[in-house]
Amino acid sequence: MDAQKVRSEYKLLYDLNSRIHDANGDGIPDTWVFNEFGPIAIRYFRDRNRNRKLDAGESRMGEMIHTTPENEAQTVQGQPVELDTSHGCIHIKPSDRDLLLRLRAFAKGSLLVVHGPSELVPEFLSAVE
Repeated sequence: MDAQKVRSEYKLLYDLNSRIHDANGDGIPDTWVFNEFGPIAIRYFRDRNRNRKLDAGESRMGEMIHTTPENEAQTVQGQPVELDTSHGCIHIKPSDRDLLLRLRAFAKGSLLVVHGPSELVPEFLSAVE
């Protein structure tokens, strides 16, 4: 990506006068903010023998749990986060990702249960924050 394209993409994500990720104000972020999967993407696998280890015959799923550059920018700027449709991954808000990381929900060996969109969140989880 050339410098002009970087400036243009950065301007789309962040306010023109923002110094977020751009300390010198040249329009080029000091850290790369364009990763499609946000700064962290979580891969997981179907644990067929339920031993919480990736064994022979088991493989990581193709989809991931991740944020997007747009959601990261919305969060940093204090704007409401608008989750967009995904190509198959699980999109989450950056604040939810940070909470789950603090709770060690993505630690190796953790059990992950994905519920459908019409399922209610268990009451004990809705109080966590």
